[in-house]
Amino acid sequence: PKIALVIGVGDARLVGKKATFDYVLETPAGERLGEGAGVHNVDTARGKSTFVFDRLEFQPDGLQPEMLAPVLRGVIGETTGAATGEATFTWAPLPVGLMSSANIQLDDVTFGGPTRVITQTIGVNGRMDLANLWPVTTDGVQMISISGIDFGALQLEQGEIKFEMPGDETLRVVEANFPWFGGVLGVHDANASFRGGEATVHLQAEDIDLALVLEFADVEGLSGEGILSGVLPLVVENGNARIENGVLHSTTPGAFRYKGRAAGAASAAGEDAQIAFDLLRDLRFSELGITVDGPLDGTLQFQLNFKGTGEVEINEASGRVPVLYHINLEAAVLELFNQAALSRNIQLQVQEGLQGNP
Repeated sequence: PKIALVIGVGDARLVGKKATFDYVLETPAGERLGEGAGVHNVDTARGKSTFVFDRLEFQPDGLQPEMLAPVLRGVIGETTGAATGEATFTWAPLPVGLMSSANIQLDDVTFGGPTRVITQTIGVNGRMDLANLWPVTTDGVQMISISGIDFGALQLEQGEIKFEMPGDETLRVVEANFPWFGGVLGVHDANASFRGGEATVHLQAEDIDLALVLEFADVEGLSGEGILSGVLPLVVENGNARIENGVLHSTTPGAFRYKGRAAGAASAAGEDAQIAFDLLRDLRFSELGITVDGPLDGTLQFQLNFKGTGEVEINEASGRVPVLYHINLEAAVLELFNQAALSRNIQLQVQEGLQGNP
């Protein structure tokens, strides 16, 4: 069933060939949903009804969207917030049949999902105009605001989404933009099916501030500056999400510095390690490329390739020398965003990445 069981109670009046009626709809548990009125012509078998939703308050132990639309079961989880709206139904003999439309106003709606890929969608606000309810079809491109989307390992905040549902059980994201580390993480012209399967969403990263990224990582002694842009393809399959062949690159010169405790202990690991950490004290790059691969709920593979200069001490003198610096990192992304993995493993990771690349 596409629509959950509801109970209608009302009155009807027949005058000649014209019947008018009004009604109240409730859930089987007795929760009022709203009221409507309509008219039906007995001669032509044509009619119309308008239904006005009450302010529907979603509560964890009360009303949930799946109680109204069973097709949402398993798509979205526990929901809070409120919705109001109005639906119009018209009918006539075939081939016209039943036609429907609606507008729905969402007020700070938060729900688990959609699907297992997204942990939670937070604070959805805006109006949706639907040209049809079965199948769900939007009346052109719609826009809503979202306070946050939580992927578990990736959090996006305060964004706007332009989208449409063309009526073929798919969602087309025309444009979505979220502020991210001083820049923007956006999606343009992406499609996904309500029935699941595989989908690829290209996350467009623009003007990302490296200083804010490193500040968020909160690794003692790690800092830098520079601006990054690129694409992070997010592949969704069977409820799991992974980044596949993600690429970020610097759009300005910048710097990468590490002056933490691991650098001070590097001399014990040998001369090569000492030089590697000396270069990291003030590595100024003209080019920085980063590739990213792996599941959001597992281990991400990072490759960082720097081209620039670093300062080293040779025979008690210091000077800047040109360097090509390659670092390979493996990070459990959930731990990384909890500021753990990078600081715990940085000395070993840098040394392994520099073997053969002093």
